[in-house]
Order: sequence, then C-alpha cells, then structure tokens
Amino acid sequence: MLLPGKSEMKNVPFMTYKTSMAYHDGKERNVSEAIFKISLRSDVPDEGDFILLMNKMKVYYNIEKEFNLKQLDETLAKKMLYVDNSITEMRSKDFKEAYSFPFEYKQAVEVREKAKQGAKDALYFKADVYNGIINMMIIDAETGAILSRSLMNGFNKPASKNNFSSESEINNSGGNFVYKVCSDCALQAGDILKTYNDNVKVKKSVLKDLADEKKQIKYSDPLIIY
Repeated sequence: MLLPGKSEMKNVPFMTYKTSMAYHDGKERNVSEAIFKISLRSDVPDEGDFILLMNKMKVYYNIEKEFNLKQLDETLAKKMLYVDNSITEMRSKDFKEAYSFPFEYKQAVEVREKAKQGAKDALYFKADVYNGIINMMIIDAETGAILSRSLMNGFNKPASKNNFSSESEINNSGGNFVYKVCSDCALQAGDILKTYNDNVKVKKSVLKDLADEKKQIKYSDPLIIY
C-alpha cells in the first residue's frame, strides 16, 4: 500500500508517501515500510510530483539506477531548463553567467505544466530539505530523475525552524493488520505558494553548484534523499 502523509520542514510543505508492505514470515505478521517526500507548491501534488515520486521509489527498490553524475554536462547540454521566474531574482544575463546550458524563463504555471506532462527534454527546479537545510535540485521532467543537488553554500535559510508531520499507517494489532488513515493530510493552499517563494530562491552560488559536474560528483552522492 502507498500511504499518504504530510510534513513541514523549514517552512517548506511536503507530501509524504509511505510504501507499506504487509507480509507473513512463517507464523509472524510483519510490515516493511519506507517513506518518500515531495515538496509542494500548491495544496495537492500533481502528475509531475508523482513522476518524481515513482523515480525515487524505483531507485530505492533497485528497479532503476540513480542518475550517473558523470553524464551531467552532457545531459544539461541537450535539455532545456525551464526556470520559474518567481524562484530566482537573477536576471537572464546573471543566470547565463552561472549556467552555460540551454534555459528559458517561464511563469510558474508553465513550468508546472512541463513537469505534469513529463515533457521530453525538459528540466525544472525542485526544492528539498536535507539535514535541516533547504536545498535545490534539477529534475528531468520526463523521467523524474534527480540530476543534481546543491547542498553547499548559498542557501536562503528561513527564520522559522518548525517541523511537523502526520501520516497514515498500518499496525499489526492482535494478529490483524489495521489501517489508520491520516485524516488531516490534505494540505491547505493558503500561504503555500508565498512560503515557497519567500524561502526557496535559486541564487547564483547555488546555480553554479548545480551546473558543475565535478562538484556534483564530489559532494552530491547520493543524489536522492528520500
């Protein structure tokens, strides 16, 4: 079963999905679980978020290999990075100084549409939180593969440090599996987009790291933080 949940880290809202597999081991009943998270820019995940989710799951369960960072330059050179102009304050000239590959500034709704369609040869930015620090990823829209991740300097850290989570679960109770649904896992749209825009910005230093194959090989292994 794929069990929904929600969490908030560093004021960035996430939808979480827990794979929960109930199985028998002789007379014992067991549950094997793994949790995956996706940051959101609206009240619910869309098709692009699920493409990313499926890629994370496939890599975790060894169905697919993680992106080969030695192919980063080649991949960025042949794909278009669609830049949501609300998450960067860089002018196109400054962006080009840090990112020497194809890119195009778009409205947020246009970038989301590329992700939702799983558009071929399209890339986009996606936020994450790792070790209590907001960081940025470049995602392949078609496959959901994480191509690069910035965990180095240049992150815009929000003042708030609040974290919360709520999730569905399966319990092994009295010899039976009991499913507990998360009744408050529908995220409210409200200030989500404002929060994302205020706290998640692609800065020049971050962009340089994302587009640097040598740095990615040295610092960003593994790429996928579940």
